[in-house]
Amino acid sequence: MRRLLFILISSLFYMNCLAKEISIQLYKDNADDRIRDKRSLSVEPTATYEGNIIHIYSSIPIESFQITVKDAYNNIIYSTVATSYSEHYIFKLFDLKEGEYTLELTIGEEVFHGYLFYS
Repeated sequence: MRRLLFILISSLFYMNCLAKEISIQLYKDNADDRIRDKRSLSVEPTATYEGNIIHIYSSIPIESFQITVKDAYNNIIYSTVATSYSEHYIFKLFDLKEGEYTLELTIGEEVFHGYLFYS
């Protein structure tokens, strides 16, 4: 009985180790304006997704930013304003259908967008 319980618990941990976050390449809408300002810190967020869970990371804490997810027909399926002062933000999308989605991050006047594929 102990062996069976040990095997069951071990398999649960192993399945969790197989989960993999997929990186979302984020592009800035105004690519010509990539000059770093000496007076302030530049924000270059990164994003990953694993199933319907999306992670947004930043090298510096961001106080407020808008997150929008659109489907292939440009319909907004998720939109929120994140107001927590953090370097890592996680959110979950519900009722996703198979297909391509666009992730838009608006931080101040800068807009970043990237694509994710849900299957």
